[in-house]
Amino acid sequence: MPPAPVLPEALLVRILLDACEEHEALRTWRAAACAAHTRAPIWAYERISGAMCLSRASYVALAPHLYHTIVLSRPSQLDKLVRTLQARPALGELVHTLSIGAALPPAPYKPPHLPYPHPFRDLPQALDLTDELHQDSQADPTTAAGSLLSSALERDIAEVATLYAGPAGAAGIDIRRYGRDTHGNDIGLAAWTQRWLDAHGLLRWMRSLAAYERDEELRRWHSKPYNVEAHTYSLRAESPHAAVRVAEYERGDAPIDDPFAPQPRHLRPVGARYDPLDWADASDILFALPASEDDTLMALVWRVLQSMPPSVLPPWLCVLLAKALAQGRWKAMSSIQAHAPHALPAKSAPPPRALPFLVADCFDDLGLYARADALALVLPGTPDEGTEAVPGVRTAKRALAHTLDHRPFGVPLHSLCVPSSASVSAVPPLPTIHSLVASVQVALVLTPQLHTLCLSGPFDQALAGPRWPAALWHLHTLCLGPPPRHADAPLTWYMPAHPASQALSHLDLCMYMLSQREALAIGGADGALPRLVSVRWALVDDAATELPLVAELGAVIAAIATMLGLGIPGVVPAPPPSQVRQGVRHLHVVADALFYARAMAALPKNVAHDTRLRFESVTRD
Repeated sequence: MPPAPVLPEALLVRILLDACEEHEALRTWRAAACAAHTRAPIWAYERISGAMCLSRASYVALAPHLYHTIVLSRPSQLDKLVRTLQARPALGELVHTLSIGAALPPAPYKPPHLPYPHPFRDLPQALDLTDELHQDSQADPTTAAGSLLSSALERDIAEVATLYAGPAGAAGIDIRRYGRDTHGNDIGLAAWTQRWLDAHGLLRWMRSLAAYERDEELRRWHSKPYNVEAHTYSLRAESPHAAVRVAEYERGDAPIDDPFAPQPRHLRPVGARYDPLDWADASDILFALPASEDDTLMALVWRVLQSMPPSVLPPWLCVLLAKALAQGRWKAMSSIQAHAPHALPAKSAPPPRALPFLVADCFDDLGLYARADALALVLPGTPDEGTEAVPGVRTAKRALAHTLDHRPFGVPLHSLCVPSSASVSAVPPLPTIHSLVASVQVALVLTPQLHTLCLSGPFDQALAGPRWPAALWHLHTLCLGPPPRHADAPLTWYMPAHPASQALSHLDLCMYMLSQREALAIGGADGALPRLVSVRWALVDDAATELPLVAELGAVIAAIATMLGLGIPGVVPAPPPSQVRQGVRHLHVVADALFYARAMAALPKNVAHDTRLRFESVTRD
């Protein structure tokens, strides 16, 4: 029998690469820019990683393709890359294109938006609540549209979360007044924002628990079917006893000796928790559940509470957890009775923890800036006169205090899970703006062959300031921006001695207002950027996610002339004849239609007719 034919190694690699190429565009910021500069394909990283495990030969052959172009849109990805390159520095030699920044929509998760300086109208707007009429069974169950929780229960969770948000003993937040708790005390905008994010995350966690319990109950029923109708009758029979026991459990937070004393706020009926004079005899205790479902659900709530072992969680939180799990279990029972098909999990899994919902894994998370007390960098607009000023970056001592320990609702992050007998692992230190910038600098040190670098948000500071990364002698393309809103930090990449500027030939700046010194450096003054050939300057966000840069017309015209090495009498002096590089060869300026029309009318003829200038107008929807 003749031996089996062996394909050439190059052909095998080509087959594997064709199988691993991602045909859909990778929707991360700057991915398109990276592809345009490198003309490298975007890979389906999961598939190519699996192919690398086939053999040692496939690993060696595919590793250069996997690490050639890296696009990072989440802090966890950045941390994983740094740890990988530190463990195997040889992999850093394979990285040629690196893009680090927030993902463009559609993203897996859209962080909550703070409409500063205008406060929220009501609780539904603040915490993304809706009613059952707008439900979509195909939507993400952690969103309002796809939630399995009843609207009354969502309101219940939202009200209690805003009452108890913050560390132990805190008075929550007033969602209608920035920087104030429920008692009207000033807590600062950073603390207010963090508590609002915690309340938002708690609600999303409850929604995920309902979806989890629905799937688990369906899996349990399929593995061991039972009579749902008979089970429902038994639950209804248990309901009166269950209601009493749940009320006793919930009052464990604050026992009531005087029946005429004000009730603890979490025990009050939904919609009456903000009344300072809500007396115990004013109304019956309601459990924030639809009347038609109350009997069954209350029994399920008590059964869930009974299954929970002792926990550090406060009783009010355990009751909310039990209500969310009971709602999911009731949804499963209803779908079984209706014979509705549903995809089942392959095996049982532990319930989701709160950490992913309280600490968003994205670079544009408001929590990053709230923990650093630097919300001024990202808040829209500027504060109006007479309103509370937006806090800036405070002293290092106060910034350090914000990073020590985050205890939402007075509970350690690692303990925010459904109480069970399973051991709870510790939570790693939360990322901060400074720690992420430091990680970017480490990544640049570990990628000495980098030739294309794209940085957005605060990560441009990895190339600024006195702490420069290792010499990037091969870096020929640098894309920066958009930076944080209202950021006012000087860029130093243009300095003649900067290690990132020696081989730089193309510069892409988005949403930056250039200073005179920066424009001079781009034009070639003082020997800066000796090999710079082309510049793209966008005064409007490429992704149309930000408003156009509010720039002074005269400053923009002066910057254009300076970068081209042209003089404007009385405004911009012409560069000296001794200057080696007299401006850039290609300058591409992008602006919105209104600013473009004004600029074209004001540009001097020698600038407007210069063949090196390409001025483009972008129409925003």
